[in-house]
Amino acid sequence: MLSLKGSISVSVKKNLTLYFKSFVDVLFPRYCLGCEDPLETYEKYFCTACAMGLSVTDFYLQKENVLQQHLRMRFELFQACALFQFHKQGVVAHLVHAFKYEGNVGLGKYLATWLGTQLQQSPFYQNITHIVPVPLHRRRKRKRGFNQAFVIAKELEKKLGVRVAEGLLKRVKNTQQLARIGGSGRWKEVKDAFLLQSTSKLEKPHFLLVDDVITTGATLTACAQELLKIPQAKVSIAALACRL
Repeated sequence: MLSLKGSISVSVKKNLTLYFKSFVDVLFPRYCLGCEDPLETYEKYFCTACAMGLSVTDFYLQKENVLQQHLRMRFELFQACALFQFHKQGVVAHLVHAFKYEGNVGLGKYLATWLGTQLQQSPFYQNITHIVPVPLHRRRKRKRGFNQAFVIAKELEKKLGVRVAEGLLKRVKNTQQLARIGGSGRWKEVKDAFLLQSTSKLEKPHFLLVDDVITTGATLTACAQELLKIPQAKVSIAALACRL
């Protein structure tokens, strides 16, 4: 009898929650970040149609994926993964812009959790010792209010059970926004932009270097080259999206 009452109580609570959400959606409608159509009560951040159109990769299951092959030409890389393929005018571009430039941190956490679930299922990310977000210069961080790579890294920390080593790399050069610079100029812009901090307690580390979007790989290469100064270090990469 108590069990029946408990079941009824749970059912009533669920229905009340659903009604409340529907009521809130009428008063404060939410819109898809991909197509800007109104969202249904059960949808979050993007509608079902846009969700089905997302170019989700399976790089986390492929040792020799195209992203890994692209980056390893620049530095010694163990593995690379990106949740999405990035297209300039696609849904993913809208999502990244909303997170990075419009301050939608909740969306960033949501996507990072999705990425973390992939890494949990991957045989190539089981021995990570440190998660390292690509650092943001203090001036850029002050202006934006947050470091998007750090937001992603903290969600991966929860999924992988590996701590974020936030202060291991320091950005000592306030580079221009690389999205506004041509491919060859990016390499010059990030040269000597990062500095490795104290590493006295690190032994055979396997770093997971984290960023939001990978294009030329210039920033990640500059960071990885610093991390690989540590004897017997390994570097893997994870990002929300990549454009190859």
